[in-house]
Amino acid sequence: MAATTPLHLALAVLAASLAACSDGSDSVAPRQRADVLPHDSAGGFTLPIDVTDGDAPFVDVHVPDVTPWSSDSTSADVPGLDAPEPLDATDLADPGGAQDTTAATDTAKTDGGLPICGDETVTIEDVAPASVLFVLDRSGSMKGQKWTDAKGAIKDITSAYEASLRFGLLMYPKADDLCIVANNPDVPFALGNAGFISTALDAASLKDGTPTGGAMVAASQLIGFLDPASPRVVVLATDGSPTCPSNCAACTTPETGMCVGGNCSLCINEKDCIRHELESTVTGLAASGVKTYVIGLPGSDKAADNLNAMAEAGGTALPGETKYYVTDDAAALATALATIAGSVSSCNAHVNPTPGYAFISVTVDGQKVNKDPTHQSGWDLLDGDIVQFYGEACSAASADGADVSISFVCKH
Repeated sequence: MAATTPLHLALAVLAASLAACSDGSDSVAPRQRADVLPHDSAGGFTLPIDVTDGDAPFVDVHVPDVTPWSSDSTSADVPGLDAPEPLDATDLADPGGAQDTTAATDTAKTDGGLPICGDETVTIEDVAPASVLFVLDRSGSMKGQKWTDAKGAIKDITSAYEASLRFGLLMYPKADDLCIVANNPDVPFALGNAGFISTALDAASLKDGTPTGGAMVAASQLIGFLDPASPRVVVLATDGSPTCPSNCAACTTPETGMCVGGNCSLCINEKDCIRHELESTVTGLAASGVKTYVIGLPGSDKAADNLNAMAEAGGTALPGETKYYVTDDAAALATALATIAGSVSSCNAHVNPTPGYAFISVTVDGQKVNKDPTHQSGWDLLDGDIVQFYGEACSAASADGADVSISFVCKH
């Protein structure tokens, strides 16, 4: 007798038993259990099969000799047994439960109806956190609700994004009627510094004068100290017209506002000189890859020309006649800051997930980094196939020479 596999035997027995039960007879003759299965001359044997729920539940079923199954076998090799139909991708769809799963039927390539999914590891070269500098007007006209709203909105946005954005704060003027603004920030750039920014805002007092030109010059110097390979952004929030320029040396023509001997106190047209300084400073920032977002606080409509010019020069002009963000109340200011922060790409990497992957594994310098849906410290997969790092994971992934690997793991 040819060799018979257990699976093959079970399938043959099932087919034969079903045939015996469907021959049209109302009953079958019972047989007691046999200790020995008698074989016939053809190599088959007789097998007692339980077909009822009664006390005498056995019938004799003859099982012929069986040829072992192989990839070339057909239904003719096993009497009464049809060849199995090929599985398709829906038979192997991922049942879920693993993080970041994708059903095989959605994206997997197929070969003969079966999904293909091979593990893949991607090494990320650059995961640099963005730096965002708030340049905040604290002139005397900011008193009252405007100052309260501005402080509250900045506190909220820095608290929400401190795990992935390096915030810095520069308030101006530094002293009453001082046109030059020193390039020392009130809070230097860092991840996780929302608390320091909140403390600085609460301790700040209002001053006379609105040297926006000098503040933007200081901002360009501060930004210039940062690595140009990482994203850098300036956010200017002011409520009025600049009162004086910080440097009038370039104001030598009627178009730029002529100042005698570069003396800012001897300008024929100071407003033109101020506007020229603002535009040239913001244009220089844009040329070095730094965007400048402009927020007009209540009362800023009088400075619309200057604010529009800076938004256009800074590469962030809004559609329509008004190119900057107009914020007449706390809700509008919060919305503007959230829009800006959400548009800044920071501490992340774009990936191309392996079709049909089961889950993602992320390591930094060989150490596993956990997924963190709360966005405090870890990583998460965002829309657009963006792997975003937060908190300590952001710091580790963006460190010089960090080895960041993202693996798409398939079920085997």
